[in-house]
Amino acid sequence: MPAFGSQTLAHPADALAKIARASLEDMRDGTPIPLRKQLQEMLVSFEATGDYDVVLIDGRAGLHETTAAPVLGLGAKVLLFGINEPQTFQGYAFLLAHIRERVPGGTDWEENAWFVQAKADPGDSKAARERFDALWSKDEGQLAQPERLGPDDLELVWADNNAPTPLPKEPVPVLRILNDERYRSFSPVEKRVQLDEQLVRSTFGELLDWLDEQMDLIK
Repeated sequence: MPAFGSQTLAHPADALAKIARASLEDMRDGTPIPLRKQLQEMLVSFEATGDYDVVLIDGRAGLHETTAAPVLGLGAKVLLFGINEPQTFQGYAFLLAHIRERVPGGTDWEENAWFVQAKADPGDSKAARERFDALWSKDEGQLAQPERLGPDDLELVWADNNAPTPLPKEPVPVLRILNDERYRSFSPVEKRVQLDEQLVRSTFGELLDWLDEQMDLIK
């Protein structure tokens, strides 16, 4: 569902103000209704039509208060996207540590979460998995400390810690989307080849297989 329609296009000066209001609490009979509750109600109303098999929510990228609603508040499967760069893992370490501190002992959200490595290169599979594993590592119930960014990070050199982070007993699930120049810009209307099934699966195969598995679970 687009965030705006014909009225917004007719009055574009109001677009940013409308989007800014979307994440605010609503008031009903003097009672505040949080964003999480509003999202739940919206999903229920659209699912009630019976028109949808799957609902995909494109959450806001980066660290933002609205991130918590889809991650914690909807009880859905969560895909956490990121590329194999230090900034990705530092940001997720902050986010996950924040959640752990405020949801003590809660693991339901972890069981519903998968990491997705975007723009993955064939040669960095092992290193990327170790870094995603380190994000999920726990030491006496706490998430591993965020990585420190060093002066070489602009050249994508991973900053070393004083001590190695222990890996969890079970590797976390990581899906990979391959780095493919053919999808650097996505315009299937002009480039119909981008919708070719074999081409799509060669790049997005792991993610599509995961989606098929999830569909089988709800049938």
